[in-house]
Amino acid sequence: MPSIVRVASTVVLDDAGDILAVRNRRPWGQDAWGLPGGTCETGETMEEGARRETLEETGLDVKVGRVLSVSERIGHEHHLFIIFAATVRGGILAVRDDDEDVVEAVFLPLARAEELMPRYHRPLAALARRSGVGYRGEHRPTRRR
Repeated sequence: MPSIVRVASTVVLDDAGDILAVRNRRPWGQDAWGLPGGTCETGETMEEGARRETLEETGLDVKVGRVLSVSERIGHEHHLFIIFAATVRGGILAVRDDDEDVVEAVFLPLARAEELMPRYHRPLAALARRSGVGYRGEHRPTRRR
């Protein structure tokens, strides 16, 4: 059975209503803007992955909240995407010097973010206003047989 690549992202708004965005370096040359997030690690819930990826890419520690969007893409790999609402708990907005992928992290006005990130299935403004649904990720010990 093919494995599923789990990708978790966050929608973080500041007090002005601007959205947190990251500019990712692409090997073929053209940088791409997106929401903070990335692939979850083995043993990590989607919520944990969203928090870790946001911290690694932006320097901001966030409290991950409700699920705003779930989608999947099946091609040569099967990807499951979950976008969470999140709020800043601490940290300083900065890209790490050793980050090979992210070259910029900024809060952008929603209209500008939508221009830079057309790949999202719904307008980012609408996504940011959604109340979302609950999420529960948990770790369960495996049973020995």
